[in-house]
Amino acid sequence: MKYIVLFFSIIFSATSFAQNNFSTTIRFPDGLALENLSILGNIGYEDFEIPFSEHQFTIVDTSYSKYFMISIYDNQNHIYQSFFVKEGGSSISFVPGDHPSFLKNYLLVNALSSEELGKAELYKFAKTEIDTNEAFLEKYSYDFTNVSDSINQISLELFKKIQEKRFAFIRKNRSQYYSLWLFKYYFVDRKYYETNKLSRFYNRNLRKKFKGYFEAEQIEQNISGRKNTLIGRQSPSFTAKDEKGIIISSEDFKGKYMIVNFWAPWCGPCIKEMPVFVDITKNIAKEKVEIVSINCDADYSSFTKAIKQHNMNWINIPYNPDLINKFGEIQSIPQVFLIDKSGRIIYSRAENKDFDLKKLRKLVGDLK
Repeated sequence: MKYIVLFFSIIFSATSFAQNNFSTTIRFPDGLALENLSILGNIGYEDFEIPFSEHQFTIVDTSYSKYFMISIYDNQNHIYQSFFVKEGGSSISFVPGDHPSFLKNYLLVNALSSEELGKAELYKFAKTEIDTNEAFLEKYSYDFTNVSDSINQISLELFKKIQEKRFAFIRKNRSQYYSLWLFKYYFVDRKYYETNKLSRFYNRNLRKKFKGYFEAEQIEQNISGRKNTLIGRQSPSFTAKDEKGIIISSEDFKGKYMIVNFWAPWCGPCIKEMPVFVDITKNIAKEKVEIVSINCDADYSSFTKAIKQHNMNWINIPYNPDLINKFGEIQSIPQVFLIDKSGRIIYSRAENKDFDLKKLRKLVGDLK
């Protein structure tokens, strides 16, 4: 049996929280094609991939959250199952059963499935909306890359209806841990929700009950970071190393304009916008404006490869969770900010709804 020891450092105030120790054995049925599976873990801060190569292995790790969350994906059949592992030793064993997918047939020791934690209760509460959305996704085989704008709009409206029911479920079950988890992962971690609305909802429904929880601290830091990146606010100060190991500080850019771009090599819209930044570097002097791109993916090799491939001849900072968190834990990319000479945010791609960067190009072109 293989043992996988995972230690993921949290770069910010996580050290003030107690860590829980976990040891989880996962057993897949013999003969199962492992290449069709992927496993993600979450220790309270972010998802990370768990490597595996055998049908039985043990994961040893620590978590800042109440639970160590493990999500297993059957990529071939578009099915996934999440488990919330309790502190200490535990196991997740997949066995023969009535459900056609092995992911739904399991035995748990010292762990809870997402259904037991609250997902089953949510499904009863929002059955119509969830079933309608699932049928729609299956109709298009979960692939919306080559469909019309009207189909994409229908998909968006169906998702909005589910989110409305999730809001109502959390409000109704505000004392359940699952409601805190649901709010963090389906609302706070999705950048396009209006900051002040999330702040009011959290303060009214969850803050008092879950004060002191790591997840609650994450929510509060995220919302605070979002507020600090609204147009008119002073940009968060930061210090980080670029891909060459040179220390970069936001203080270095006082007296000039700075474009801060959050991106990832796998993000199609991010790559599509790179020529805009290349054009800015060619036509606007560095004395006027500096570009800082911050990678939101932990794969360093793809990061350095993309820099060369897309002529990103400006400051590039590799994956830095602390920096991302300071800007509201960026989840939806691309995201772009323009910061003036005094450090004040004067433009936000999301807030300005500038999805073709025309407003940014005009602002930069008018710089004096």
